[in-house]
Amino acid sequence: MKKLGALGMVLICTLFFVACSGSGTTAIFKDVQLSAEIDESTYEPITVTSEFYTDTSMVYVTGIVDKAPEGTLAGADCFYVEDGQNLFIDGADVELDEAETAVYFSFPKPAEGWSLGDYEVNMYLDKEVVLTLSFKVIEYSEEANTASLRDLQVASAVDEETYEPTTVTDTFNTKSPIVYMTGTVDNVTPGQVIRAEWFYSEEDGDTFMDEASVELVDEISAILFSYDKPEDGWPTGEYMIDIYIDDSYMETLDFTVE
Repeated sequence: MKKLGALGMVLICTLFFVACSGSGTTAIFKDVQLSAEIDESTYEPITVTSEFYTDTSMVYVTGIVDKAPEGTLAGADCFYVEDGQNLFIDGADVELDEAETAVYFSFPKPAEGWSLGDYEVNMYLDKEVVLTLSFKVIEYSEEANTASLRDLQVASAVDEETYEPTTVTDTFNTKSPIVYMTGTVDNVTPGQVIRAEWFYSEEDGDTFMDEASVELVDEISAILFSYDKPEDGWPTGEYMIDIYIDDSYMETLDFTVE
């Protein structure tokens, strides 16, 4: 059975935004991540990844439910969807009593191990699916992707020689000239490609804006992506930056334009 948890939060985290279009609740998921390991005292993911192995002991989903009325039900169901299948693996839910709550769900390795192929996790609020995550189970290989991200930041100014952010912020105005995303990739296999996809979030869905990619050459690589102000200025609202390495989803950052 999947393990679940909830932890009341005082500070607002704004790394991921999902609009719950069509839902009768005001609650939203933020900072939703798949990972192979978490800090169970804070529910922070330690090893963010969308690829797991047949002997992975646990697949975790972590995130924050914000703007939740008391009694909101948050949950997750895992399905095996390889070759058109829709096989239910496990699921659970938790009732929330805080407006902002950190949650996690964990899927233990089946007795016979994880089957190879594609999986989906449906995240729901008050029994309505508002977000679907995807992950893949692969054979373990010494050449498997071990790259990991750290120190990801959104900023309005950076040192373009070192890629260090000089003005870290997740809130911009409509006339902000440029938005930067910086960070570091560890355990790089030379030739791996990192890609950033930019989206504008609206109530009726996310609008793709642009993407950029760069080939990594050093075992530890600093990264810098940027997006210039649109010709008519930034529309107010929420934005997301999805990060991929070799087409595997790694993490999402978000920022707000006011």
